Amino acid sequence: MQDLKLQQLNYKIKRIKRNKAIGKILFYGVMLIIATAVLIKIDSVEIAQTDTLNTLMDVELKIDDLSEENMLVEEVLQSEEKTLPMDSYEPAGAYLGEYTITYYCGCKKCCGKTDGITKLGTTATAGRTVGADWNVIAPTTKIYIEGIGERVVEDTGEGIQGNHIDVFVEDHATALKLGRATRKVYEVE
Repeated sequence: MQDLKLQQLNYKIKRIKRNKAIGKILFYGVMLIIATAVLIKIDSVEIAQTDTLNTLMDVELKIDDLSEENMLVEEVLQSEEKTLPMDSYEPAGAYLGEYTITYYCGCKKCCGKTDGITKLGTTATAGRTVGADWNVIAPTTKIYIEGIGERVVEDTGEGIQGNHIDVFVEDHATALKLGRATRKVYEVE
C-alpha cells in the first residue's frame, strides 16, 4: 500500500517538475518575444504587448496551479510522516524585521546612470550589493535576507525608504522577473 502511495507521489513530483520546466520555457519565450519587439521596433507593439500580457497571465495561472499541486504533495508527505530537507540557516545577528524586497540592475532605468558605482563608491556586484534606507540600516552593514542570503548595504536611492531593500542583480530582465516580496531580515554579526 505504501509502495503504491510512493509511486503516486513520485509521479506527482515528476509532473510538477515537468510543469515547472514548461512554465519556465513559456516565460523565457515570452521575454524573448518582448526583447525582439523592442529591438526591431515593431509598429504593432501594442498588439504584441496585449498578447504577451495574456500569455504571461496564462503562465502565472499555471504557476498558481503548480503551487496548489505542491501543497497537495506536501500533505501526502506529511501524512506519510516523511519530510523534505529544509534550509536550516539560523542567522546569528539581530532580527531587523520584515522588509519589502525589490531588485535592480546597473541600467539607466533602474539607477538613472550606467557606471555601476554605488552611493558608497563601490562597484555594484550581484550576490553582494543591496540598497537600503541608510537611516534604517547603516552603510556597510552585512545583512541576511531570508531566502536570498547574505548581502552588504552599499547603496541607497530615492525610492528606498523605511523597511525596503533593493537587491542588485546582473540584468534588467532578472530584476523584473524577481519582482517584489516581503522577507525577514537579520543583521549578520
